Amino acid sequence: MARRLQMFYDKELSRWVVEGRDEWYSMHCGELLQFHINGKTLRGRIELGRASWYIITGDTAFGLLENRRYVVSVDL
Repeated sequence: MARRLQMFYDKELSRWVVEGRDEWYSMHCGELLQFHINGKTLRGRIELGRASWYIITGDTAFGLLENRRYVVSVDL
């Protein structure tokens, strides 16, 4: 079941991590998620480009800022 969780960038792992209640989950390319921002929910997948991570929803890519936390829903 999908839960709303915080996603943040872990510099040691060089990847995005979802923070659960008692555990963290490291995101991998192609994983599906729902990205919640400004009262809207975007469904997409996380990908890694040459130098940065981004979310693809439909035919649009959104870059992720490493110094921000995002609210996402994922099936864990």
